[in-house]
Amino acid sequence: MSEDFEREERAFAEALHASVPVETFRPLDPEAIKAAARPARPGRTRLFKGMAAAAVLVIVVGVGAVLLPRMVGSAGSVTAQPASGYGAGGVVPEAATDRGSAASYPDKTATSTPGFRWESYRNIQAEVPESWVYASAPQSDYCTSTRLPSKPYVDLNHGDGAVAAILCGTELRDDQQALHVSFTPADGEPPWEAPSQVWKQSSRIVGDARITVTAREEDSALVTSILESATIVADGTTPAGCPVALGAVPAVELAGLDASQVTVCQYERDSHRGAFRSSVVLTGSDASAAWQALLKTPEGGGPDMAAKECGDAQGWPLLLLVGPEQVPVAASVAGCEGNGVVDAAAHGGKRTITRPLCHALVVDPVRLNVGFGPSAGLCMR
Repeated sequence: MSEDFEREERAFAEALHASVPVETFRPLDPEAIKAAARPARPGRTRLFKGMAAAAVLVIVVGVGAVLLPRMVGSAGSVTAQPASGYGAGGVVPEAATDRGSAASYPDKTATSTPGFRWESYRNIQAEVPESWVYASAPQSDYCTSTRLPSKPYVDLNHGDGAVAAILCGTELRDDQQALHVSFTPADGEPPWEAPSQVWKQSSRIVGDARITVTAREEDSALVTSILESATIVADGTTPAGCPVALGAVPAVELAGLDASQVTVCQYERDSHRGAFRSSVVLTGSDASAAWQALLKTPEGGGPDMAAKECGDAQGWPLLLLVGPEQVPVAASVAGCEGNGVVDAAAHGGKRTITRPLCHALVVDPVRLNVGFGPSAGLCMR
């Protein structure tokens, strides 16, 4: 990272902090963000030092994790509002797009075309080339990013995060784009689209999802293949084995389970709570490391923050499918209260969320774009 960028990053972060003092912070107005951030369509941060009495909302934006002090009381909880098109804010460095490359995404409910793999969102599945990585697509705040994806990828944004309220002075260049597919809610806005004569979006709505491919004209055959492969999952279970709608999960004793494979299923935390979002299947040493990290966590659940300090923001529901039998284990992370992994044998019925556990489980394409309280500082990246 150059000195010039470090200075720009510090200045940007200071400007953000200066604009949201604790006494006057108000919930974001999505319409105002759209007006400020939307052009015409054609380091890990140290958390909670000196803030023990204040709840914190963490949002992933273009230059990293930004901490916004939250007011409590009559204002209620502050959540990230969707802005122009997509919302998770900016893009990840190319080096980060390979995170989770050791994980697999097995075919369970249908046979995939040779050279392709299944990706799922909500109640649909679609085929994408096996070689595609994971990354975040450019948004209206693309100028806050130092690197943009350069290889074909599956978009990690799902239209529900936050973008920086900044108007980039120049248009996104065609050479800053790459072939990619995005999954967003069928009833939400389509992904942000940069003005271009080269890159065009093609979309199809299937079930509860919109699938959008951003591509050049020479990629039209692949675009058609991806869009036409999108189908509603036949039995309510994704190719990785995750239920498309999260139901009640009975508590089980974790010790003694066969953890040779661990599937991490992530579900929506907000108004569509319990709808399937993404998943990753950990095998071999990745599964073993995740399970050992879980068994080493303290009993009792948490870390939580009292409602009077943090509000009532709920965490991200996770479902762990453990072993060849895919024994279901419930968990919740990055919320004000209720954090932990359910364990019938643990004191209080839960195990505590720790940083090593989150690093082992939250692997692309499973990603948290907003969080609350101390658990968010452990799990977000």
